[in-house]
Amino acid sequence: SNSAGTTFTVTANAVVAYSDAVNAVGNYIPEGSSARLISDSTFWGIGAYDTGTAGDWGWVLQATNYLNTEIAVPHGPGNRSQVAGLGGAGDDGSPIWVAPVEDGALFQVDWDGDGVVDAADLNNDGDTTDPGEGTGPFAADALDTLTLYDPSDDDQTGANIFTINDVAFTAAWGYNGAGGSETPGTVDNLDWGYSVNPFD
Repeated sequence: SNSAGTTFTVTANAVVAYSDAVNAVGNYIPEGSSARLISDSTFWGIGAYDTGTAGDWGWVLQATNYLNTEIAVPHGPGNRSQVAGLGGAGDDGSPIWVAPVEDGALFQVDWDGDGVVDAADLNNDGDTTDPGEGTGPFAADALDTLTLYDPSDDDQTGANIFTINDVAFTAAWGYNGAGGSETPGTVDNLDWGYSVNPFD
């Protein structure tokens, strides 16, 4: 993670891209990281992933005071075949992205919402045997981002994701163009995503 701050001004009723801000020209959020925007004024924001490519998608930024320590994923298919009801295991291009608001977050996953902690694939290579994988817990600090893939059926729908040490986090479901064994831009990948709202 990178905790260095950048300051820029957005005038009333204006739109400014972080990548075009005065002190951040040409900068994008580094892969594996996230950003926290803070202001004394009320503002609204959106995020964009992989802009200018066939795999771009966006999500709504979430206010930290509404975040919680647990989410449920209502819809999170890994590919177009799953959306069409054709199965499609073996091609998971759309993980759940999580980013904690504090250091030391410890994540675990229940992929089927059945109360049993499951193994997760963090790099989309089709297994859960790499260092730091398995059932976790998966550690992340503030401004880090983890990508979580369901290795059992390549479909994140119905997942329950939570921190075991009560650290709040933000989450989204969406396409990962840099995703491990998957081929970016293949016809079966989904170029969409959304913010996953926390439990109330």
